[in-house]
Amino acid sequence: MNGKLYKTSMTIAILVLGIAGIAFILVSILDENASRTFLTFGLLFVALGNVLNLIRIHRKEKAGK
Repeated sequence: MNGKLYKTSMTIAILVLGIAGIAFILVSILDENASRTFLTFGLLFVALGNVLNLIRIHRKEKAGK
């Protein structure tokens, strides 16, 4: 996979996971009948997005050296 395609796909994946995570967290906060599952999935999506962001940054630094 070339560098530009990798960077673009990782950026899109990170943004989608972040938006989905925030949406699930907001549903769990604002809906009184929502179970804890929404909060759990929201936190997992945000955490996975952060891990992917760290991987992207690490690859970027490694390529620069």
